[in-house]
Amino acid sequence: MKKPVIITAVCIGVAAITTAVVLFCLPGTPAYEGFLYKVSPDDTEYIAVDKAQIEEYDSTLYFEGAVGSYYRDKLSGNERILYNMVAYAVDKGYSIIAFPREYYPGQERLIQLIKLYSCDSPFLEHNFTIDGKFPLNLKEADVKENKAVPINEFELARNDGEGYNQKKLAYDLAKNIVEESKKTYSGNELIEALYIRISKSTDYDKVALDSNTVPVYGVFAESHSICDGFADSLMMLYNLADIPCFTAEGFKGNTAHVVNIIQSGDEYYYLDSTADNPAYKAGFDGRFYYCLTKEQTEGFIKFDTYFNDFLPESDDPFEGSVDMIIPADYNEKTIEEAYGLITEDGTAIVEFDFTDEQKIKSFSALLFEYSEEKLSVATYNRRSGFRIAG
Repeated sequence: MKKPVIITAVCIGVAAITTAVVLFCLPGTPAYEGFLYKVSPDDTEYIAVDKAQIEEYDSTLYFEGAVGSYYRDKLSGNERILYNMVAYAVDKGYSIIAFPREYYPGQERLIQLIKLYSCDSPFLEHNFTIDGKFPLNLKEADVKENKAVPINEFELARNDGEGYNQKKLAYDLAKNIVEESKKTYSGNELIEALYIRISKSTDYDKVALDSNTVPVYGVFAESHSICDGFADSLMMLYNLADIPCFTAEGFKGNTAHVVNIIQSGDEYYYLDSTADNPAYKAGFDGRFYYCLTKEQTEGFIKFDTYFNDFLPESDDPFEGSVDMIIPADYNEKTIEEAYGLITEDGTAIVEFDFTDEQKIKSFSALLFEYSEEKLSVATYNRRSGFRIAG
């Protein structure tokens, strides 16, 4: 029998596994019988899960409809098994991840597989894996000696009373939002309504970084979160509405960030409700970062290079996401038409058919001159267009 690689994860209130303890060769660990172990609260019982259960596990059935499978479906062989192993541990509250040495793909790849699960599921925080800060700290020497290393940052994935209750309440609230929204909206209007719901009703709160709160609970029950919560809550809403959605991680400047990707028909679109939040709070109607192409999104976020193998291309603009395209040879009639959109609907999104920054500024100035009332103009240069709100 081959010795397993053992990594502790998903704290579930076990006294022997805490942030202050570094365990090597877990005391009392039974002979290897499976891929995961659940330790009883009194630290006396180990319950093993065999390989067949892991191979057959379907994480999309956990809180049915809320979890996606975009990344999982692109994996095969041992990597698919390891992905399922992480999902099973998070979903079921297992405390130890264990697997035969020949399954160990190296620390970097194991972290990447955990990243993929966190981008399919709204129940595992991104800030535990993003920015290379995931505290696995597993060294090859440890693997050779079959040492165990605690992953205490998985704590919010736990299924004890507090963690599970937060996830269950968030799930129930999300289902209610989707059911109510479907009574009024469908198709593209439903996509927009759910996006506005998250972008507009949630406060960005950095304190949430240190909060002992599951991010989706923070959004649905307390109306505040960081980008984790914005992205994961939107993913949950879309998946529950049968709009396939997943997330991707990267950097916006020097700050770690998460965005959503949805599938609508045969096309994929990128959304950043966190980035649109300030616009809504300032009285704009949002949609600066709504249903963009991959190229447009890469103008403001640098995706983790690992996601390059997975992220879908998208070329066609989302129907209804742009109200007017401004040609390079715009004239007074163009200005008049743009202003008409504002006075009719109160808002407008225009996109320029050119990239000359000076010409864009000139258009903005002419619009101000044309208007008889003060207009607020917010520029979104990376999309080569801007939002105009009356």
